[in-house]
Amino acid sequence: FKWQRSIINFIINIFINEKTVLFIAIEHKRTEIVKILLEHPDIDVNKESIISRSTRESESYHPVLLAFEKGYDEIIELLINNGKYKYEINRSNINHIIHCQLAALDEDIEMTDYFLYKKLMIPSFATSIAKETFFGCAKLKKILISPSVSIIGESCFSRCISLTKISIPSSTKTIEKWVFYGC
Repeated sequence: FKWQRSIINFIINIFINEKTVLFIAIEHKRTEIVKILLEHPDIDVNKESIISRSTRESESYHPVLLAFEKGYDEIIELLINNGKYKYEINRSNINHIIHCQLAALDEDIEMTDYFLYKKLMIPSFATSIAKETFFGCAKLKKILISPSVSIIGESCFSRCISLTKISIPSSTKTIEKWVFYGC
C-alpha cells in the first residue's frame, strides 16, 4: 500500500503544481527514473515547469536549470546527452544561473551584481546565447563560453564597453551580426 500512496502523491503533484514527470523526478533526485523517462519518445526534455515562489510569484524552470541549481551533475549529463536537448541563455534566466554559480563558489550573494560584470562563465549545459543577452553590460570584462554553445545571438555583447577578453570555442558554429558592436 505504501508504494501505491507514493504513486498517487506523484500524480497529484504533477496536476496541482504544473510540473512535468521529468521535473519531479529531477527535483527528488531520482536518477534511475530520469534515465527511464528519457528513453520514452513522448518525454520533452526541454519542457519547462511552473514553480511557485509565493502565493503571487511563480516562474518557469527548464529541467536542466533545476538540476544545475541542486548540483545534480549526473542528471545534468543525462539531460545534455539526450539528443533533443536545447537550452538557451537569455536575459530572463541569466541572473539565476549567476546566482547558482555564486552559491557554488560560496561567494557572498549580495555581490551578484559586482561578480556578474567582472567575469562570467557560460555553463556547459547551454546550447545557445540569445539575442541581446548581455547588451549594455558596461562592466563585463571577461567571458568564457562553453564548447556546448553553438549559436551566439545578434547583438549579444553589444555595448559591453569594458570587455577585454572573450573565449569562443571552435565548436561555436554561428555568430550572428552585431555581436560585438560598440565594444
